[in-house]
Amino acid sequence: MTKNSDHAKHMFFYLLAFFALGFVATAIGQVVFQLINRAIVETTPSYSGDYTQGVLRFAVSALIIAAPIYYFATRKINSELARDNLDPDSAIRRWLTYFAIFIASAVAIGDLIFTLNSFLSGELTVKFLLKATTIFAIVGGFGAYYFFDLKRQDFTRDARLRIFGGVFIAILLTCLVAAFTLVDSPFRARELREDRERLSELQQISYAITDFYNQNSALPQNLETLVEDSKIREEVLRDPVSDEKYQFETVDSQNYKLCANFTYSNSEENPREYFVDPAWEHDSGRACFSIAISEKENNYPRVEVKPL
Repeated sequence: MTKNSDHAKHMFFYLLAFFALGFVATAIGQVVFQLINRAIVETTPSYSGDYTQGVLRFAVSALIIAAPIYYFATRKINSELARDNLDPDSAIRRWLTYFAIFIASAVAIGDLIFTLNSFLSGELTVKFLLKATTIFAIVGGFGAYYFFDLKRQDFTRDARLRIFGGVFIAILLTCLVAAFTLVDSPFRARELREDRERLSELQQISYAITDFYNQNSALPQNLETLVEDSKIREEVLRDPVSDEKYQFETVDSQNYKLCANFTYSNSEENPREYFVDPAWEHDSGRACFSIAISEKENNYPRVEVKPL
């Protein structure tokens, strides 16, 4: 094979590397940003300044999938250059590299604008400075590599290339370790989702009971009455894991209790990820809620929920 003999293959590896690079650079930034948000807590809720595991989970997923693709695609490109199968001065190589630098610069400008806007909206100064430094470091690091790559002449024994590779792997592993120490395991995340489903079903039952009371001026005798009256689906009345029926107990004509078993407490849920009405806060284990229906307000019963 001679130089420039396979433009399509070379374009494929360049595009693959740059596409993966976009996810890798974004994920590294997200991990660092979340570490900053966790270490420096805002005094008031902030959309961009609050720590959230959802962002970390996406970053971990992106690094695990995209980083190896980027690494091996880049190694393939360097191998083609070293074997003289790719002309260092080819239009494909130069145009695509400069285009990647342009895209990275455009994303960095957007991130800096967003970060500055958060600072002007009240985010702590130290967080703004750390996040801005992170953006410059990521874009500067990858930009330095590609400018070096365009100008280098030795494609077989350049020690600087190994330095770039070593630094990249070290940063990647550091981000993954940091993220994995903070993010919930898949098993815990699934159990938390199950708890949220239980709470959601209790709330649906409460709404259905209120609707029943509004029409009949009385509480239902049991939860099956709601199904018979087409107020709710039967599967909502059962725990999504154990399939046990939720406990419903009338106290008097306008007060009742709903109970369920929860794996975790929801009192410390991150509002950025899952909003919890304080009236529906619960501890782990069996939890009950006292629900009172009072006189109609604006032609509809007023409901008050209290954890027991």
